[in-house]
Amino acid sequence: MQRLLLSLPTLGERRFLLQELDGHAELLVDPDDPEAVPRLLGSVLTEPSGAPVDVAGLLCVWRDRVFAALFQRELGRRVDSQAHCVACGEEYAFGFELAAVLQAQDVAAAATGLRVIEGGTFTLEDGARVRPPTVGDIAEHGDPDALAEALGGTPSGGTLSRDRVEAVLDEAAPLLTLDLETRCAECDEVELLRFDIVRYTLESLAAERPLLIRETHLIASRYGWGHDTIMALTRGDRRAYAGLILGERTATGLRSAG
Repeated sequence: MQRLLLSLPTLGERRFLLQELDGHAELLVDPDDPEAVPRLLGSVLTEPSGAPVDVAGLLCVWRDRVFAALFQRELGRRVDSQAHCVACGEEYAFGFELAAVLQAQDVAAAATGLRVIEGGTFTLEDGARVRPPTVGDIAEHGDPDALAEALGGTPSGGTLSRDRVEAVLDEAAPLLTLDLETRCAECDEVELLRFDIVRYTLESLAAERPLLIRETHLIASRYGWGHDTIMALTRGDRRAYAGLILGERTATGLRSAG
């Protein structure tokens, strides 16, 4: 279990307990299922008291930073990926450190001088207010225009433009959904690629499903444990058991060959 302290100059601090991934949680991962995110968060995230987290009421900023923490713990601190160049057709690699992106967002947020007040809103110089979205807001208002209307308002009760709402939130409550400038190593073409920490983490975990199946098979074959027992193992313990089994097989093979 990881004690997770998240902070942003404009939003203050938020504390959670982040459980270790086990097989049951990994089986919830489906990048194309809109319910996968709340299910996974509900499985691995609790309040410091141990109480369940209200996932629908969770700010999307904290959602993204929880996924960043999950990615860094389970998959590494650096994002490394491949892109397909639209100019020359070749594939090229790109990557970045998540910590550097988070630090840059903190600096930009602090520079706004904004701070949430009671009710969880930012008050702008002209008295307009903008509220950072929650997971529930995204589920309820799938259309970006409807979402902006729900999040922003003028002192007279009117609405703010979508552009203004998004501009405030991009700096004061930034999500880890980024337009990355990448450069093809073959033809030097510059491209903008969309990166989403939530989807990237889900896709990375989903890509390891064959490994989960292999590890489950190895442990079941060696110890005779049932599926539920193996799924209840943490990801780290499951891999340790599978590694021991493979190590024994390798040692046995070497002795037989000798």
